Amino acid sequence: LPLCYETPLVLFAAGSGLAPMHGFLQERALQKKAGQEVGEALFFFRCQNHTEDYLYSETDLKEWEELVIVKFRPED
Repeated sequence: LPLCYETPLVLFAAGSGLAPMHGFLQERALQKKAGQEVGEALFFFRCQNHTEDYLYSETDLKEWEELVIVKFRPED
């Protein structure tokens, strides 16, 4: 990842799910809450079943979208 948090990101998780990127986004959320400017990430990932596989949709993901650090693009 870029050292500067203001750098926007495009993330892809084709088949690996959210777990590999969760930590990156969690760090950016913490920086944003601490007052740091954070570039937005655009995150594409694939779900086998959107209603069952879209983990964290009502917790971390919702909060991060509200903080405007990421836009999620899940695809079934």
